[in-house]
Amino acid sequence: SRIAFVGVKRRGTIADAEAALTTAQARRIGNAAEWWIGRHRRYQDHEMGLDAVLVAPRRWPRHLPNVLDT
Repeated sequence: SRIAFVGVKRRGTIADAEAALTTAQARRIGNAAEWWIGRHRRYQDHEMGLDAVLVAPRRWPRHLPNVLDT
């Protein structure tokens, strides 16, 4: 099984949303994921992903698996 921790970026275009992904955001989500896994030990053997979902008006959301892995 896989547990995904997801950052969401909403911008005017999908390209702008992707450009807004930062290493600081990846670090913040990674720290939150580690904190959560540390308190829910039954999930520590699951695969963990740091994903992003990009959102723009009148477009389908775009899911990027493991894009925030540092």
